[in-house]
Amino acid sequence: MMILTLNGNRLKTVIAAVLGIMLCYSIYHYCVQSCQASVNTRLNVELFDIGKGCVIKMTPVDDAVLAESKKIIKGITGYYLKANAIPEKGNIIKIPFEPDLNVRNKWLNNCGIKAIDKMYIVYPEEGTPYVLILDKRGRPYLYNFGCDANRLLNKVND
Repeated sequence: MMILTLNGNRLKTVIAAVLGIMLCYSIYHYCVQSCQASVNTRLNVELFDIGKGCVIKMTPVDDAVLAESKKIIKGITGYYLKANAIPEKGNIIKIPFEPDLNVRNKWLNNCGIKAIDKMYIVYPEEGTPYVLILDKRGRPYLYNFGCDANRLLNKVND
């Protein structure tokens, strides 16, 4: 049997060390959970209801959504020129890309956009859908496209 005797200074040192280890573990555990939460949020497709002002559905990114998104990017035909970029009613789908999606499209490349980390498809209640893409500086670019965006909306709503 071994008996440890600690004087006042050693006892304080041991208690401080134990508390320090517990604090470090707690911080580490919190950081890991925060990182996992941000990764999970980032890799979800979000369906936003403009009228309600909130996300009404979140689903994980899958191959079908990515394929439809790529079709839309390839189908960009020009700039969206309406003055009111965000309608009062309708939906917006946010699609994240991890890793960034390299793009070869003259409309995007002419604006200096070579890769995108996310894109937004805006579905106004009246009118045709269009794409919103942010460049690396966060500047918005709006584009028309020539493919069926309802297929993407249906995949997200399933």
